[in-house]
Amino acid sequence: MAEIRRQPELLIKTKRRAFEPVWTVLYAILLVVLAILAARLYVASRYLIVPVDGHSMEQTIPDKSVLYATRNMASVERGDIVVIDVTDVGCFSSLPADKSGKRYLIKRLIAVGGDRIKCEGGVVYLDSGEGYRALGEEYLNDFRDEEGYRTSDFGEVVLKEDEIFVMGDHRGHSDDSRLLAKQGDAPLKASMLTGLVLEWSIPGSDIDGGAEQFFVEGFINGFFR
Repeated sequence: MAEIRRQPELLIKTKRRAFEPVWTVLYAILLVVLAILAARLYVASRYLIVPVDGHSMEQTIPDKSVLYATRNMASVERGDIVVIDVTDVGCFSSLPADKSGKRYLIKRLIAVGGDRIKCEGGVVYLDSGEGYRALGEEYLNDFRDEEGYRTSDFGEVVLKEDEIFVMGDHRGHSDDSRLLAKQGDAPLKASMLTGLVLEWSIPGSDIDGGAEQFFVEGFINGFFR
């Protein structure tokens, strides 16, 4: 009986079919890796992971907390908790620097450009164009100074359009804009604002609901608009 030999082209096709599942899996893995890298780059360009080192924002933010902040400063307003780059501000040179040599403050934004601010009798007064009004500041730490004030008095500070005034919620344990005012230095600049802390990332907030909002706003809306 004559021997039946397989044609060379049939052998090649058979080998190709054998490798197709392997290449499909490798291609899928490559797509997943690229998607993860793209997502990480995207998030890094829009958000900050903010480790807290200190007690100046207690009791709102405990020491050693980890927060998330958006780099989008378009919606920042008085009362928000913000991240400020104070690397080039001399009176904050004693603060610990990160790996890149940067120094940051995490404080509450109290006043913005054009405002006037002062503290009398332990009460902070703000004039945003309609006369002075007392701030309720329900977020303050329970600490009180020797006079029984949560915030020690300081004289009027007038902010130019590009300046800001920030303070910690633990007024007795916070180096902030009051230090600049006391030394007669210029206030912090609005351009130093680096991040707006996302409220849901603050300990005690709705973490689950916030994480969902972070995913929707940061990933889905960001990639598809």
